Amino acid sequence: MRSSHFPLRCFSRLGAMLAILLLPSHAFSQETLFRWKLEPGIQLISEVVQELEQGIPNSSAPVTQKLTLQQRWEVLSVQPDKSAQVATTLTHAKLSMNIPGAGDVEMDTAKPAEEETGFAKQIGQMFRPMIDVACSNQMSPNGKITQVEIPAAALQGFRNIPMGASMESVLKDSIEKGSPVFPEEPIKPGHIWTQTHKTKTEVGTLEATNQYVYVGTTNVDRTRLHQFSIVTTMNFAGENNFKAKISIPEQKIEGVLLFDNERGYVYSSELNQKMTMRIEIPDQPVIENKLAQKMKTTFRPLPTTPKR
Repeated sequence: MRSSHFPLRCFSRLGAMLAILLLPSHAFSQETLFRWKLEPGIQLISEVVQELEQGIPNSSAPVTQKLTLQQRWEVLSVQPDKSAQVATTLTHAKLSMNIPGAGDVEMDTAKPAEEETGFAKQIGQMFRPMIDVACSNQMSPNGKITQVEIPAAALQGFRNIPMGASMESVLKDSIEKGSPVFPEEPIKPGHIWTQTHKTKTEVGTLEATNQYVYVGTTNVDRTRLHQFSIVTTMNFAGENNFKAKISIPEQKIEGVLLFDNERGYVYSSELNQKMTMRIEIPDQPVIENKLAQKMKTTFRPLPTTPKR
């Protein structure tokens, strides 16, 4: 499996380098310093759309899922070192699933909770306590996010589910990864850097390494944006609570990030992921779980109401 996967990764990186070589020659002489615009009162709307297809044991049909999250992002204050106190508030969550043998399931926090039954009700009990609860973090202009605080009320829905204790670290990790950490110095097209995140869960420590390549500028809807290619590798390390060996023998995770440097925010980030997870538990059959996922995150300025 390694020999078949290695050429794919080589070709993907070759494609990124070819895109760089096709840039105009003057692009290589231009260096750009990438920074978020952090000023008190700035508000953005963020949307995350995740489409997932996951195989399940003893079933020929996969579980399909679409999750849409919308949140409000606001700079509350800025410190002398230019880092900012940021509040993120989940305003809407919608989950649609198709489970073989169980049919369609839908949870939508915009609808009354009383309309949900069965599995949809269980999902709603996890998400609804998070709606309109502000989480806080510290953010540097280069995109580094630290000191993530999630109120206990937002986590209440996860307390009574299996592995719910891991959700606080998972949610904090997802907030910390909301932006790449840009280099301290100005960079040119072709510049490469990496970031590694570690998340402790009940199934082990998930290590994810993102490799970023600055490709150059592009125009989207008459807006000049800066394009970065992303290649991610993941693996599990350390002990877990189930005495299981969890590995990822096959994976291909690639994406594209667009940054609006003039306005100072991530315009969009798209990631395509295909992987096989292998779970080995003593005295039990080996489980191989195939997963395909597409995720797109966008930020846009919060629309303002004109003053009369």
